[in-house]
Amino acid sequence: MSLSKNTYRGYIGITTTSPGVFGIDETFKPAVEYVNSSGNVVNNGTSASFSIPSGIQAGDLILAMIAGGNLGTPSLTGTDAANFTTDTSTSSHFIAYKYADGTESARTLTANASVSGRWGYLYFVCRNGVWGPSVDKDFLTNINPSSNPTVSQTVAYDGGILVGLFGGDTNSPDVFVPSQYTELFRLSISDADATAGYELIPAAGTYNRQWTSSASRTINGYINLAISNR
Repeated sequence: MSLSKNTYRGYIGITTTSPGVFGIDETFKPAVEYVNSSGNVVNNGTSASFSIPSGIQAGDLILAMIAGGNLGTPSLTGTDAANFTTDTSTSSHFIAYKYADGTESARTLTANASVSGRWGYLYFVCRNGVWGPSVDKDFLTNINPSSNPTVSQTVAYDGGILVGLFGGDTNSPDVFVPSQYTELFRLSISDADATAGYELIPAAGTYNRQWTSSASRTINGYINLAISNR
């Protein structure tokens, strides 16, 4: 007999090999699911408000990301900012995370750069994702997009997700997410460009993914994440 029960962020598996003998199977975890997202591009600006997407449930993993060639000191402000934990903060990349309580729509969140520039930002929500040592992070900074960079990302456990964000100055040409990704947005204002996407990964392993573009300006930032369910 094998039973499973939904919990706050996963499953508890109850197994038995003989009548009256039960044990907890902690190896069984549900796959990470994409919930919703929002994002945009900024052209010569220092702040932009996140749109809080629908469908968020308590326990969902929320990521707030900013990518660009010269952000100065990036940060979050707004009534929900204090609930996020900053994981990465450089002049080209910013990542903060939180687990949802389900009341996010009643709060505000703003992405900030201390230097006016061209950048992109992403509010990404997934279910069953866990932020911790298993997250694989890969960053690219101020490279030539037309070199079509390949990133190697490791998903630690079955049922993970890859997430990518590009932001920067491209002098108009688009930057495209890897072909295996589902594109979330590809936006341009003047010379500013931002692109984001994700891919559900059923099996643990290392995955090589290539971004493509004809752009040649080297003022940009790429964020690439591999998120697992434990």
